[in-house]
Formats: sequence, structure tokens, C-alpha cells
Amino acid sequence: MNVCKEFLSSEKKTNLAIFLDNSQYWESFCDNKNTERSAFNFTLKSDELPDFLSEFKSPKHNLYHFVAIKTYKSGSIDEHVDFALGEVLIHKHPGIFISNPETVIYYETVDPNMKGGELVIEHNLLKPVENTAVIIEPGTPHAVTAIEETVKPRIVLVCERYRVLSRYLKDIETPEYKKG
Repeated sequence: MNVCKEFLSSEKKTNLAIFLDNSQYWESFCDNKNTERSAFNFTLKSDELPDFLSEFKSPKHNLYHFVAIKTYKSGSIDEHVDFALGEVLIHKHPGIFISNPETVIYYETVDPNMKGGELVIEHNLLKPVENTAVIIEPGTPHAVTAIEETVKPRIVLVCERYRVLSRYLKDIETPEYKKG
């Protein structure tokens, strides 16, 4: 695990905020009546990443699956290992070779007085801090505690960074944007 403070420059942070604010793909998703949040996701190849997402780029990876999550209330996430896009691609392209992703969790907007909403990795609680990214090694289980109190929503951009063999990468249609 690696924590990167001041992950984006002021200009990239502003451009990302504009992109997120203007997205037509936000859709509410709640697993219970105590949760209020919305999300959307999108997948891009290395050469499709806009400048404001260039900090997410890695020489080891060539496919990036982003999940934007805006949480107003509660929003706990049980312990899991990220592989959302991998499962979809294995179903669509039997025999595809795809790596387990490295995950980057970027905190775009965080109420500094928020109670709860911590990232849990190997029994360690990490309090979210605006413009900070947490990079998690492939296969690392992690969870998120419920937000107990906040004045403004927490906005997180999760990036699953994959490596796909080029013979398979050419068959993956991107960019792709989806609600929820």
C-alpha cells in the first residue's frame, strides 16, 4: 500500500471535478435504506486517458477501469478484492489473459470533519483526505466503513489498473461509459 498526498495538480484536480460534475452517467445505487450514494464507471485504454487522469497511468498497465462513487450517507462496502472489469472481460472474451488489477483509490472530495468512511486494509483504518490517492497491490482485500456524519458528499474515483495482452486488448471496445 502506498499513500500519495497531493496526487493531482490544482489544474488536474479542477478538470477532474468538472468532468465528474458534468457526467450524465451518475445513477443512484443503494443496497439498503440507510445508504444514499450514486456512481458511474468508465473504461479507457492508455492512449485514451485525458490529461487530468494522466497521474493514474502506469507503464505496467494498458487498461483502466474507473468507478466514480458519490456517497451522501452510510455507504459501507464489505471486504472485497477488486476485479470487476476482469470478470466482465473473461465472460465476453473466453481465454483472455488479464492481470489482477492494481487499485488506486483517489479521494476527490472529502469533508474534513466527516465521521466514518475510512478505508480498511489489513486491519488498518485510513481516514480519507482530499486529493490523496491510496495505491493497493493486486489481490489485497479492502473495505470501507459507513459514513456516520458528513456535511458534503465524499467523492471517490477508484481506478483498477489492468495489463491485457495486446492480442486481446485490440478486441476490447473503449472508451466505454456506464451508469451505476
